[in-house]
Amino acid sequence: MATLLHARLTAWKFKPGKRGEAVKIVEESLDEIRKNKGFRGLVTLLTKSDPNSAMFLALWDSEEDLKASEKGIYAKVSGKAMSLAEGPPELKNLEVPRALLSLL
Repeated sequence: MATLLHARLTAWKFKPGKRGEAVKIVEESLDEIRKNKGFRGLVTLLTKSDPNSAMFLALWDSEEDLKASEKGIYAKVSGKAMSLAEGPPELKNLEVPRALLSLL
């Protein structure tokens, strides 16, 4: 087993009052997201100081699994949320040491 997971951090800025609706879209898509090869988890990050922003950290077994999701489930869920956003999200691909996840 690899010592690293691959992650996509997606940072959104939503239209005023639309963050809750966008988070609900992601939550309602979780069953479908879980069916994707290599998917390991999703963390939603919210802040009180900016009620119109949200970040989603999706964890994948491999870089190949992460890249495969870009044209599939990621595109589908992002497409649903795009009408609620002020613009396209900022994306960062990251590596996450598996040992750190065992602390959770």
